Amino acid sequence: MTVASSAKLTAKHTHTTCLYIKQGQSCFLSDINVSLIFLPKMAGVMRKIIRSVKAPKAIGPYSQAVLADKTLYISGQLGLSHETMEFVSEDVVEQTEQALKNMGHILEEAGMTYSNVVKTTVLLADMADYVAVNEVYAKYFTSNPPARAAYQVACLPKNGRVEIEAVAVAGLE
Repeated sequence: MTVASSAKLTAKHTHTTCLYIKQGQSCFLSDINVSLIFLPKMAGVMRKIIRSVKAPKAIGPYSQAVLADKTLYISGQLGLSHETMEFVSEDVVEQTEQALKNMGHILEEAGMTYSNVVKTTVLLADMADYVAVNEVYAKYFTSNPPARAAYQVACLPKNGRVEIEAVAVAGLE
């Protein structure tokens, strides 16, 4: 049998055997009952590391953001100054403001804005700061805010008060 595109062969016995056949290859099967599932040929997905010099550098082995096709995954942003790599203040409101500014610089580097953000996760050192963080957050996501989750965590990097990560999609209107 000649297979015109990639195919997955699955034996229907007590165990499963998978074999991938590339285009133009031949395969001879005997004494097994197989079903062919033709898989579409997958196009390569663009993957690009996004780095803004206006936002703090990563404080670990990770990227500020990764663009995969049209989706931008922004690592958690703290209220750090990009110049000093220290918190702008101990105050949660000022840390939230700075974290969202940092996110904005990364979005800008990727050619996006806050309106491209479809999901955020807010991590809080203290859930009692929820209302104060929301007041700042609402200034950045003014209409059609993204989906969001918020959690209190045991400890944030550098003992921060708030960390915000996001997912954004290019081409949204």
